[in-house]
Amino acid sequence: MRQGLAALPAVAPSILYGQRTGAPDGTLRLTIETEGPARIEVRGAGQQMFQPENALVDHTAKKIPDRKDDYYWGHFTSAGTAVLGLPAGQYTVIVEKGLEFERLETSVNLNADRTLRLAPKRWANMAAQGWWSGDLHVHRPPADAKTLLAAEDLNLAVFFTIGNNRDYWRCKEIPADPVKRLDSTHVATLLNAEDERGGGAWMMHNLRMPVDMSAAKRWYPQGRAFVNEAKAQGGWFECEKPIWWEAPVMAVLEPMDSLGVLHNHYNQYGKRARLPRPAQA
Repeated sequence: MRQGLAALPAVAPSILYGQRTGAPDGTLRLTIETEGPARIEVRGAGQQMFQPENALVDHTAKKIPDRKDDYYWGHFTSAGTAVLGLPAGQYTVIVEKGLEFERLETSVNLNADRTLRLAPKRWANMAAQGWWSGDLHVHRPPADAKTLLAAEDLNLAVFFTIGNNRDYWRCKEIPADPVKRLDSTHVATLLNAEDERGGGAWMMHNLRMPVDMSAAKRWYPQGRAFVNEAKAQGGWFECEKPIWWEAPVMAVLEPMDSLGVLHNHYNQYGKRARLPRPAQA
């Protein structure tokens, strides 16, 4: 899950994907306690990153090799206590819990088993003032929604479970209410579709039934066909980002309900100004 609400300086390009660590012989145990769900990074020498075995991670990381220079790919989400088996050495540990909690960073010289207690403190509560935080573009398993929303302190998250080559709901019963309410201020919607092909990415939120896009080719049919189907069942139409080649065309053909401006080319580690190219289609 990426939040595009803050951009920091670019990071070093030599990062390795998070290495899964248990506590085998010859290693030391590093325990990180965060008093509830949080996002964690453990960085070692040479920009290596480490994750506990069976950690909650974004499994799309290795499918996008040109993005391996992002610290994002090495992070993991903890439910409150994370245990890693690591060789002795110097490590940097970072704990985050969304943008309304302080970001904690500390260095540890691990020469014996250690327990770190890093619990971010809230410095703002925008929901209490009527402003909700949200991520309208989440590609993570619905089963992880509760932990992810708590770790990122997201009031609203839109989970995309339907795509051009996948349908999470195939062979599953469609829920009568595809909205998962974790509490009064943390909500996840689970029946949403994304049509991402040559000309753009069209997001269809708040569906009642899946939209079948499995037969679509790279350029045909134009995305409006699926958007119309989604709107017919009360869906919300969002253009994922304004830099898509067909975005101006779609804006004329099918009025958008919303447009992603601070989209997934931005995150807390910097920005990625890579444009799709029709010539490469």
